[in-house]
Amino acid sequence: MYTEMLAAASGADPEKSKRRVPPGRLGRAPEIAGLAVFLCSDRASYTTGATVDVSGLAMH
Repeated sequence: MYTEMLAAASGADPEKSKRRVPPGRLGRAPEIAGLAVFLCSDRASYTTGATVDVSGLAMH
């Protein structure tokens, strides 16, 4: 996940992080926010006990 904290971290290598996920880029806060808004909405009222992976299929 790309954040200001990651950008400011000494030794952070965004290019290395990008290579670890199939989309080839780091996730952004609005992508997570969109999911959170959906899960809090009536549209998700039938969603129960689900795990929603927003890791970009990160390979650790």
